[in-house]
Amino acid sequence: MEAKTALKIRKVLNWIFDFCSDLFFKGDSGKGSKKGGRPRASKKLILLGIFNILKTGGSWRTLPCTYGPYQTVYHYFNQWSKDGTFVKAYRRLLKVTKPDLRAAVIDASHTMAPLAPYDLSKIGPKILGKRAIKINCVINRIGVILGLYVAPANIHDSQLVEPTIRASKENIEVGRKKQLKIIYADAGYIGDEPKKAAKQHSVTLNAIERPSQVSRPIAKLVKRRKIKRCIVEHGFSWKNQWRRLKVVYEKMTSTMLAMQYLGAMAIAIGKLF
Repeated sequence: MEAKTALKIRKVLNWIFDFCSDLFFKGDSGKGSKKGGRPRASKKLILLGIFNILKTGGSWRTLPCTYGPYQTVYHYFNQWSKDGTFVKAYRRLLKVTKPDLRAAVIDASHTMAPLAPYDLSKIGPKILGKRAIKINCVINRIGVILGLYVAPANIHDSQLVEPTIRASKENIEVGRKKQLKIIYADAGYIGDEPKKAAKQHSVTLNAIERPSQVSRPIAKLVKRRKIKRCIVEHGFSWKNQWRRLKVVYEKMTSTMLAMQYLGAMAIAIGKLF
């Protein structure tokens, strides 16, 4: 298991070094300033330290000193989270690889977040007596996450359709001829409001209740597009293999999204390469 995780991290780092160096390694000469002082921290070691936190789920203070001071690693992680560097890197990944957009599935998952900010968990339900958040995802038919949205745990799934599809559309290249047009969902998305929210982004939302209640046209469409609704459950399980994503200890929404997109990047690179 450790060898597989190390291979995933190596693939993600190779992708960042080859295609996203302008985002992460800007001004990384390894030398100090002209006035002297300590040399700059190595961005490669900083990225390895961030992935160590993502893999182990430990606190920043327990980060091994081989990656440098944990304050420096967290400083860069916080800075890249606020300016959207991780989201930009993931959008570049989707732009270069051009994942399958014939159909996708949308669903939400509750995740424990003991340190979540008050606006995300002050009135939400609790899991095992702890605070929780809801992560809504759009995943294509092979398991690549197209978009993420973090919301309070007490909001119904149907109210998260518009922001999640908007995030997916922003991540997908605007100039592509083939755009996401059909999204499947479970019974939690049945109603006129989710369909209207999806139509705002030129997407058709097909909410399916039970196999016995599925109409023949929709059943034929699902079979022809070779998509299974369980792929979204597999996507959540793949994402939760990273311990930092199984229980979210981030305090800000920006750092939560950054960690989620790092896990999504590892899944996408494993599926596409």
